[in-house]
Amino acid sequence: MTTHLHTLAGCLLCALVLAAPEAAAQNLVPNPIFSEIAHCPDGRGQVSAAPPWYSPNGGGVDLAHECAGSGPPTGIPTNNWGHQFPLRGEGYAGVRIWRGGGLYREYLAVELKEALIDGDTYFLSFFVSPGDSMRYVSDDISMYLTAQPIPSQTLYPYTPQLVNPQGEIINDFDNWKEISGEYRAQGGEKYLMIGNFNDEEHTTLQLRVNLETYHESAYYFVDNVVVENCKSRLPEQILFAEKNQLCSGEELLLQGYTHPDHLVLYEWSTGEKTPSILVKEAGTYSLKAQINGCTKEERIQITEKQGPQISLGPDTTLCPGEQLLLMLEDTSSQYFWGDGSRGNQYLIEQAGSYTVEAYRGSCVSRDTLEVRYLAEAPAQSLQDTLLCVGEQLKLNAAFPGATAYAWNDLSTDSLLSVRIPGRYRVAVTTPCFTFERSFEVVGIDCGCELFIPNVFTPNGDGIHDHFVPQLKTGVQQYELQVFDRWGKQVFHSRQPDIYWDGRDGQTALSEGVYYWSIRYECLELGVPTQKIRTGYLTLLR
Repeated sequence: MTTHLHTLAGCLLCALVLAAPEAAAQNLVPNPIFSEIAHCPDGRGQVSAAPPWYSPNGGGVDLAHECAGSGPPTGIPTNNWGHQFPLRGEGYAGVRIWRGGGLYREYLAVELKEALIDGDTYFLSFFVSPGDSMRYVSDDISMYLTAQPIPSQTLYPYTPQLVNPQGEIINDFDNWKEISGEYRAQGGEKYLMIGNFNDEEHTTLQLRVNLETYHESAYYFVDNVVVENCKSRLPEQILFAEKNQLCSGEELLLQGYTHPDHLVLYEWSTGEKTPSILVKEAGTYSLKAQINGCTKEERIQITEKQGPQISLGPDTTLCPGEQLLLMLEDTSSQYFWGDGSRGNQYLIEQAGSYTVEAYRGSCVSRDTLEVRYLAEAPAQSLQDTLLCVGEQLKLNAAFPGATAYAWNDLSTDSLLSVRIPGRYRVAVTTPCFTFERSFEVVGIDCGCELFIPNVFTPNGDGIHDHFVPQLKTGVQQYELQVFDRWGKQVFHSRQPDIYWDGRDGQTALSEGVYYWSIRYECLELGVPTQKIRTGYLTLLR
């Protein structure tokens, strides 16, 4: 049972989704909005003036109608029992579900247009609003359906098929509240009752006002009573898909029924509660949808469609001048290459990225192959290079695509570290060829001299912003000092990679001439030697 529904609008696959229900909805309740009357009511207990409604136990079920004017006793909107406008039409009934001073109940009853069908599901609904002139409100008002004529008795201790949720006190005097739900018929039900089917002990009451001018009762207006077969409220189909086969890697949209005029709640077997879902795997999917208060469930079986299986193989490297013919064995598929060509064969003659798409029916597969070409083998060559005495030199024989290196000292890396002058040879092997490279290493005495700039411009333009002495490899015990013209030390460092930026601490110094001194140690003719260099430096901004 539900008392609230939410509207979900929107439309995909509109040609299918906006399908009408199987048949026009037929309300089996005659005169459901109490507009049709035999005569105008002029006092209490006259619900029979709106035939075929009646009170089975002779209680004073009331009828308010616009024909009686706009005031008491039976007018609309104001009457003896409160103030309310009809939900629809021109009238409504009034039922006293409890009265103080002893057991008393009123019941509203009617014979349906036709009996309910065994096994069919029906939508049950009625609207209620509490009477303003009563001291009490309650949650005990329900609908009962029976196949037997209703006898006359004070209390009907029946089990109603549609009940207002326990604890939901109906106390909104301005608006109508719908009590609705679904009911699976036993077959033959033809009589309908609305009222309080609980005894005194199990009736819930809430005092709203304790004034003698108000009636010692709980009373509710009733309007728009509905009993409809869900077949007439539901569409023929609620789950739609463009197809029931899914290609590998493909997504398929499953769409639930939508309609701008219908209230729909969705519950997919995947747990989602949206009008549509995207599925990526084969399987059985179901949708349970509540539409116009009725529930319908449908399933769809999605199978996997076998698409084309293609592979261009692993990325590869070709030798200069070599060709590669790609052949795809599946001739039942259509192939489209990245350059627009078609067919199951493709000739590669240059480096690049090659993509093919294979189509079989609605399924498509893709694969990409990266092809590289090795460079031509270089001509036999001898490379001369210089080595400062006492230092180390790295010889680099790296070649693109090479798979092995063999130096004459049995080293197998592309780089060889040497400290001794001489001739070094390496055999370089690729998948296509092997060639030899030679290096002639000549030793020289590089000395310990440094290059010291005599001007720098620390103005933040990224050019000569620092005083950078250029040191030889192997310099040790380094110390740099800078003094201004008055002999104050403005910079000091023992680390060769920390340069002067023209500041004394955080203070930028002015333009002018500064004196510097560098102490360091290096190898000279293989012997560690202490050196001192001094000079002048001009700072410009």
